[in-house]
Amino acid sequence: MWALLITGFLVSSQTSEPVTKPAEFNGQELQKIVEKAMGFWRVPGVAIAIVKGEKTLFEGGFGVLKVGAKDPVTAQTIFPLASCSKNFTSALAASLVIQNKLGWDEPVQKHLPWFALSDELASRNCSLRDLFSHRTGVGPNDLLWYRSADRVEDLVKRAKFLSLEKPFRGAFQYQSTMYGAGGLVCEAVAK
Repeated sequence: MWALLITGFLVSSQTSEPVTKPAEFNGQELQKIVEKAMGFWRVPGVAIAIVKGEKTLFEGGFGVLKVGAKDPVTAQTIFPLASCSKNFTSALAASLVIQNKLGWDEPVQKHLPWFALSDELASRNCSLRDLFSHRTGVGPNDLLWYRSADRVEDLVKRAKFLSLEKPFRGAFQYQSTMYGAGGLVCEAVAK
């Protein structure tokens, strides 16, 4: 949520004057904008990446991880974004579908051969559409991932040990780890 709010603040803090030539990247100006946004939103730190086309103009952190702490925010700091990352993941998947690199109904195992649920039929037939529609049969199981330092791939691999709480494609059950699986599918396809 904070990432979206800060993004909105950064965008809204830009001048509305027409631009006649491409702006040059100015690190000092970025520092001022970020510090102003951090003060406005009262956050101790943020990580930012600025990408133009295929070129990364900037990536780095500002501030600290916690109020009163000394650990700095870096480009590698992972922030909990709640479920905002589901929007990013599904947008990426949609762009890959539009590029014909991926299909909503292709089996996940086509791209992640190791992917498995506790039910063999569900494992073989589970698609990106199933992952993103929260209809795999796997219940929330938030303790599987919440505050875990494990890689997403490791968390997804553990899903095979979770009994399906509902029949495959039989009910909506909000499930974050399966969105992680969808992100891994996108990563595999985009390489």
